[in-house]
Amino acid sequence: MSDATILYDAVHARINAVLPSHKRLSDPYKFTKNTDSEKRQGYGVRVGPGRNPNQSISCFVVLDQTMTIVLTRLSEGREMDAAKKAVAEKQLLEDLFLIVKDFESSPTLGTTQVVSSNFDGHAGIEFIGTERDDVLKLEADFTFKYTENLN
Repeated sequence: MSDATILYDAVHARINAVLPSHKRLSDPYKFTKNTDSEKRQGYGVRVGPGRNPNQSISCFVVLDQTMTIVLTRLSEGREMDAAKKAVAEKQLLEDLFLIVKDFESSPTLGTTQVVSSNFDGHAGIEFIGTERDDVLKLEADFTFKYTENLN
């Protein structure tokens, strides 16, 4: 088994520990495929490009893996209710801060395979109007360094 799957599981475990009331999105790649209850207060992880920076530690190669963490919140405000919409925006920013803080305080995510975690940035908050609700979404990019034993 690849250590990339250990990284994948560790990222999900840390998010679940930090945001225990969030539901995991069943499809973080296609937002419309998720259920209303998942979008209400959800998270997902999309695996992005990986890279070989040609680094090694002992007999292990160090690889880079980017992942995008998708966070969602229901916006209770309708049309001109800016104050209620702002609550959801602030909640998303706080959710992201908790994840960044956790990854920074434990950059190995509690595994021996992960070398480091780096928050690269986010794409801003996106408003998504659905048939039944209005949802806010925030996508944040992270780069993880992890080891693979190629022997």
